[in-house]
Amino acid sequence: MTGWQSWLAHILVVFPYPFLLPLIGAFIGGEETIIIISALSAGGFLPFPVVIIFSFIGTMLSDWAWFLFGKYFIVFLEKRPRIERGIQTVSAFINRVGGRRYFMGLLITKFLYGTRIIMLFYLGRERLSLLTFTRYNSIATALWVVTICSIGWFAGLGIINIVNTFGSVSLGVGLFVIIVGVIYSVRIWLNRIIIEDKKQL
Repeated sequence: MTGWQSWLAHILVVFPYPFLLPLIGAFIGGEETIIIISALSAGGFLPFPVVIIFSFIGTMLSDWAWFLFGKYFIVFLEKRPRIERGIQTVSAFINRVGGRRYFMGLLITKFLYGTRIIMLFYLGRERLSLLTFTRYNSIATALWVVTICSIGWFAGLGIINIVNTFGSVSLGVGLFVIIVGVIYSVRIWLNRIIIEDKKQL
């Protein structure tokens, strides 16, 4: 048994229900955890479809919680200047794309950095019904989860190939960190252009 397989076997012993990890990770940790678990699935930790399904469920549960929080505790949120500024920025973005195009707003903000939860607060304040929110969000979440899980899986496959070819775990992990860093840098840059509307960078 290789070191990689021994590590996975240890996780299975410590946490006997690994299929729940994507759900818990998506609910608590967000995309960072999903990417890591997807990368592990490339090494046989979990079947890739299982990662997608439970990441979707966990993300939907998390989104429902934030949406309902924004719906029923908006007065509390609006007393927080940073959150209120974020909601106003998202509101201006929605107006720029045509107003009340909530599905587009949900889809775009899921792929950007630091805007997903603010968008959920905003939709809660707009008094969007839970059923309508669920209909829009389920499609946006499905597209987002498939994309994020695929990125993680291919990154994990790349690490495995590098480790097998060069025998260097640190090289593979280093490449993974670089890939994740580039993705986040691009997301922050796009957030400034698309959401904050800062054209001059």
